[in-house]
Amino acid sequence: MHFRHKKHTALFVAFMIVLSAGCGDQGGKTPENVPTPTAAVTNEPTATPTATNTPTVTPIPTATSTPTPTVSPTPTERPKIELLPKGMVPEFPCTGYVACHDLTLRNTEDPKEKMMTLYNGDKVTVTGNSKQSKSFYSCIYEGQEYLINKTYVSFDKPFEYDYNDSFKIVDINDLDYSYKDMESDIFELAEAYPDLFSYYSAGQTADNRELYICTLGNPDAPKCIYYTGTAHAREYCCTHLLMMMAEYYLRYYEEGYYKDVYYGDLLDQVCVVMMPMQNPDGVEIAISGPSAINNLALRSKIQSMYEREDAAFYKYYGMHNSNYYKRWKANAEGLDINRNYPFGWEQTNESSRPSSSGYKGEEPLSAPEVKAQIEVLYKLMEEKDLVFAVSYHATGNDLSWDVGQTGEFRDECIRAVDELVFVTSYERNMNEMKLDNEVPLAGYTDWLNGEEIVPSVTIEIFPLSVYLAVNKPEMYEAWLANREVFAVLAELYYERKD
Repeated sequence: MHFRHKKHTALFVAFMIVLSAGCGDQGGKTPENVPTPTAAVTNEPTATPTATNTPTVTPIPTATSTPTPTVSPTPTERPKIELLPKGMVPEFPCTGYVACHDLTLRNTEDPKEKMMTLYNGDKVTVTGNSKQSKSFYSCIYEGQEYLINKTYVSFDKPFEYDYNDSFKIVDINDLDYSYKDMESDIFELAEAYPDLFSYYSAGQTADNRELYICTLGNPDAPKCIYYTGTAHAREYCCTHLLMMMAEYYLRYYEEGYYKDVYYGDLLDQVCVVMMPMQNPDGVEIAISGPSAINNLALRSKIQSMYEREDAAFYKYYGMHNSNYYKRWKANAEGLDINRNYPFGWEQTNESSRPSSSGYKGEEPLSAPEVKAQIEVLYKLMEEKDLVFAVSYHATGNDLSWDVGQTGEFRDECIRAVDELVFVTSYERNMNEMKLDNEVPLAGYTDWLNGEEIVPSVTIEIFPLSVYLAVNKPEMYEAWLANREVFAVLAELYYERKD
C-alpha cells in the first residue's frame, strides 16, 4: 500500500531544488565530497577532503579500490515452517509458549494479583481450559499452578536463539555507544555480510560526521521500511538497539523466523533501511562534552549555551547543572532536530534561541541532519514502495502516532501499532489534538502522519527515568521488547506465495 500523493512528489522536487541551490553545503564540506543515495546502493568510499581549517573525515573503507555493483541475493528455498491450523489446540497436557513481550501468570482472574511474569518464548505446561473463565487456560510453571490468558499463548514453537552468542560484532555491553562505535560496527557488518548489508553516507553534520544509511536484506526488494534512531543526542541507546537488531537479523537471516515466515523471506521482499544515528554530533556532546566537537567555533557556541543556561539553573535551584551535557538533545548548533519539521513548526516555541533542547531553528528543514533525512525519505519513495517509517526514541515506554490523521491512512497506522503493542507491550500514546493542547510538535513522525506522507510511529523504549543511566538489565529489557519489530512490520507487508 503506497500513500505517496502528488503534493508530496511536488514537495520533493521543490526540496531538491533548494538543496541544489546550496543547502547541501554542510560544515564546510564541498558538494562533490558528499556521497548521495543511488538506486544501487554500494559501499563506495568518500573522497578524501583537501586541507582546510575543519577536521578531515575518515574515508569509508571498502574491500577493493574499484566499487562493484550491488548484486541481489539469490532467493533461497527454505524448508516450510509447519504451524497448527488456525484455531486448533493440541491434546492436553501440552507445551505452550508465551507469544507476546511479557505475560503475567495469576492464581485468579484478578488483574491486581500479579504472581509471575514470563517473556516471549517462555514455556509452560498447559493442562486444560480453566474452570474459572473461558478466557484462560490452566497451566503449570516451575511446579506451580497458574491461569494464563489464551490470547497470548501459542502452541507453535517459536524461534529459539542464544542472546549472549548472537552478537559477534556489536558489543551488547557498550552502554556509551558512540559515533565511532557505530561506524566501526557498520563497516564490520558490511564486510561480514556483503550480500545482505550495505551503507552509504547521506551527508555530513556541522562537525563533519557522516550520516550513515544502512540497508538490511535484499537491496532490490520492492518494499521497504525506514527506521531512524537518536534524533535526540542523549538517546544514543536507540542507535545501540538498532545496531543490535541489525546484527541479529543478519546472523539468523536463513534460520530465524516470525510466525511461519523466515526472516530471510521477509527481508527479501520488505527490506530494512535505517539511519541508525541521526544526530552524531549531539551524541558525542552527550557522552564526552564539548571537547568532542572538533570545530572550535561550534565548541565555543556550545560552551556559551552552557554558561547561559547553567546560570539560569543555578538561580532557580541554587546549584550548578552537573548533568547539563548528559541531558543534551540538540545538534552541535543548538538546534533540536525533532523540532525542525514543518507540521506544527509555527506553533512550537520551546526555546527562542540555540539551546541544549527545544530550539526549532529559524525555519523548518534547516538542520543538515533533517535535510539528509528528508532527501533519503523522498528518494526511497521514488525508488521503492516505502510502506512504513519508525523513529526510535528513549523515554516513555509507549508508541506515539496519533496527530489526527484520517481515513485509510489512519487505519494503516492503527494496523501497525496494534501489532507493535502486542509484541512490545508498550502503551499507545493517544495524543490527538496536540496543536490545540499546545504540546510540542514539529517532530519527524508528527510531520509524516500529520501531512499523511508515510504511515509511521515513534517507539519510546525506556521508562521516563532511564535515559541518563541505562544499565545492562534495562538494555536487555528493551532488546526483548524490540527484537521482533523488524519482522513484525515486514510480515504486515509480506505477500505470501501460497
